[in-house]
Amino acid sequence: MPFLKEIWAFFVKHIWPLIWPIIRDTMVQVVGDIMKWIRKKISETMQKNSEQQQKDAQTEAHDATKRAANAKTRDEKIRAEAEAETWQKIAEKLKADNERLKSELKKVMEEAGERAQERIDAESVKRSIEKPFLSLPEPEERQ
Repeated sequence: MPFLKEIWAFFVKHIWPLIWPIIRDTMVQVVGDIMKWIRKKISETMQKNSEQQQKDAQTEAHDATKRAANAKTRDEKIRAEAEAETWQKIAEKLKADNERLKSELKKVMEEAGERAQERIDAESVKRSIEKPFLSLPEPEERQ
């Protein structure tokens, strides 16, 4: 049907250039939303794990402090105090490391979003917006 070819040519020449920016912007928004969701889920998981690790280290430090207070000998007390101090330092280090990781994750996710935007924009500039669409086969004529 020649009519379908005419509709196709009209669509590619007049309609596609008008709707491509909307499609491109929608793709960017979707990618951005997905990136935010991924970042949120990873951050939540990291936060949960981090809090548990810190809590475990604090518990160990507290238990060691109790052992130091109840120690029968000076050596036991010194060992338990050293253990408590070590666990406290581990808890502090975990907290600092996890804050750094969260910051790095945020940066990486923002860069990924920017790169997605750049890629979408580059593809629309690299090729005429008509070319990718023109590569699709025209509607078949039926007899």
